[in-house]
Amino acid sequence: MDNKTTQITADSKSLSTSFQACYSSANELRDLLKMMMAGQSFKRETLILSMENAICALEKAYTYEKKMLNCDTDELDTKNMQSIPEEVQDWLSSTFTRKLSISNEESKHKFKSIANVIRAGIFVDRIYRRASLANFHISTPIVDALKKMNDWDFDVFELHKVSDEQSLRYIGIEVLNKYDLINKYKIPIKHLENFMNELTNGYKLYDNSYHNVVHAADVVQTVFYLIHRTKLQDTLTDIEKFGCFIAAMIHDYEHTGTTNNFHVKTSSQMALLYNDRSVLENHHLSRTFNMMREGETGILSALNNDEYREFRDLVIDMVLATDMSSHFQQVKTIKHLLVLPEYIDKSKALSLILHAADISHPCKPWQHHQKWTHSLMQEFFRQGDQELEMGLPFSPLCDKTTTLVPESQIGFINYIVDPCFQVLEAMLESILDYKDKCKTIKEKEDSSKHHGASTSMEVEKDRSSSMNNIVIRNPKKLKHTPWNQHISKNLENWKDIVSNPAKEKTFVPRRI
Repeated sequence: MDNKTTQITADSKSLSTSFQACYSSANELRDLLKMMMAGQSFKRETLILSMENAICALEKAYTYEKKMLNCDTDELDTKNMQSIPEEVQDWLSSTFTRKLSISNEESKHKFKSIANVIRAGIFVDRIYRRASLANFHISTPIVDALKKMNDWDFDVFELHKVSDEQSLRYIGIEVLNKYDLINKYKIPIKHLENFMNELTNGYKLYDNSYHNVVHAADVVQTVFYLIHRTKLQDTLTDIEKFGCFIAAMIHDYEHTGTTNNFHVKTSSQMALLYNDRSVLENHHLSRTFNMMREGETGILSALNNDEYREFRDLVIDMVLATDMSSHFQQVKTIKHLLVLPEYIDKSKALSLILHAADISHPCKPWQHHQKWTHSLMQEFFRQGDQELEMGLPFSPLCDKTTTLVPESQIGFINYIVDPCFQVLEAMLESILDYKDKCKTIKEKEDSSKHHGASTSMEVEKDRSSSMNNIVIRNPKKLKHTPWNQHISKNLENWKDIVSNPAKEKTFVPRRI
């Protein structure tokens, strides 16, 4: 057997082995994918081994195909053609053999092969991430609870119960996964898991009855609803969605269960550190950014400098906006900007969404709102006990012997929550209506390219009219505003309690 025949035989065997390896790896991954989709558990080591086999098979297949495309398998044997005139040799070579340069069609095939390998690698990476996420043990009750994530009436208390008090962990991963942000920003699964665990521990640090991990999970789900169901998500970039959800997750991290004013009047170490300005909010941000940047909880390592800067600026703006002392200024600013929705920057819009979600419990079903009120008053009264012990005057609503709970909630709804949600609703309607107007103008501009100058002039006239008279007098109403009916119902219930002293006596704050 000559060398050429031996080489052809070896190449055939290599090709067969390569195809068989790819086929076997595909079957292994397909079986693991079926197990994952069925909710079955499997060892991490099994997945890693299958991934390594798949990568190895893909690399061998690519190397072989690259070799076959670049080698000249039917090279003309010029050693025995020395007696033939040179011009004849050239003719034979040019006509009956392939030149080393690859034709356009072969070149396309080569690049296509490389693209397929890259796509396969991305697919394998996504399978790994999804399968790794499957290792977050999700029981049937948790799955059932998470199915209702799209509902305003979502029961975060039930999820917290069935998830062994890991509601934030599951909701956080769910919202990131829904928008494929874990893959987009190449968040290491182990780092994400560590980050969620640290967040949960931080929310449990002071054993708060209200500003705890359940509240954080509730705010994340509420923000998700306001972005998802109103279609505001269509106006946001991936980095804006990422920043928005992370801001919701961290917005009360390591909350002390006491107010900013309490920190200021007691000259706490935190107040001294942040110069009495948005004390808690600055603490939440500082602590979590240190945690997110590096180490085993680093979830931002794949962001480039521009992405990180945009992410950080947005998260800081949003979390600082949860300082209740900025409420009226924030609402006033948005109201003034409603006449020109194109000037409502996304940071201000998303900040209002997070702030509204943070105070949204009076907008939820009565049974949920009542639980939140119980836990909030318990936390206020605990601060009151501290103030009494320190010889300080009671902060508002912190004296458990005099505080009128139903009246406080009626005032909270009438003067804070309801006006805030009215502005939120108007803002969302204006932004979405403006987006539709811009889309219509863009469609007319595209259409004008195929028509005469008169049409282009009409489009420019429309654009000028639309942009100069953008006041939204009759904006398109949002399809989903369930908070309005709950606000009305909860207000009625509190008024009923006020008018019936017997019912008021049954209202005793308790821990959740």
